[in-house]
Amino acid sequence: MANERSGIQHAPHTHSASEESDRFAKGAIESKGVAAFSEATAEVGGVTADAGATGRRVSDHAGRKGRDAIHNVRGVGDTVAAAIDKSIAGRPYATLALAIGLGCLLGALWRR
Repeated sequence: MANERSGIQHAPHTHSASEESDRFAKGAIESKGVAAFSEATAEVGGVTADAGATGRRVSDHAGRKGRDAIHNVRGVGDTVAAAIDKSIAGRPYATLALAIGLGCLLGALWRR
């Protein structure tokens, strides 16, 4: 009634204290959830960046090893070719007999 005399009107209280505390708790939980999600997203971003860098390093290393292997195979092939050329020039009949023997051996293995 004092309010009626002073002319000040107050809004009626439609929310109970438990509803207010529920809204406050939901807001706090939502803000913590948003913060946790943001932190998790940042961590995932860091992990994927690290994984990408590691993948590039592994790929580069594998590429270098592959190039080294190809170089070594070419070197061995050149050495074998030089040895065959030398063998043919020095002992042509022995080299021919060896080639025929290897051909027969491979033919027999192929047939099985």
